[in-house]
Amino acid sequence: MQPTVKSWSNNPAELGPLYPWVGVEFMMFLACALFFLGFLVWKIRSENAHYEQLVSRLQRGQDSPHSTNPPEASPVQPSAHQEPIDGQP
Repeated sequence: MQPTVKSWSNNPAELGPLYPWVGVEFMMFLACALFFLGFLVWKIRSENAHYEQLVSRLQRGQDSPHSTNPPEASPVQPSAHQEPIDGQP
């Protein structure tokens, strides 16, 4: 097996490209920045639409999908194996 660098005393500019796609870094940066900005706009619009939907449902008097209405609780009666609290029968 032959090493790729035969001597470390060489000038790196003479070796040629050290990694693939040399020279396209700026284009990759632009592509990533545009993708990120597009995602950010989509995410903000999506969350605003969801927020507006929840606000309109609450204004119409409908319950929020995130809340639950618990059933009416009956007073807790001690079972046969529990002792009464504070001397209650």
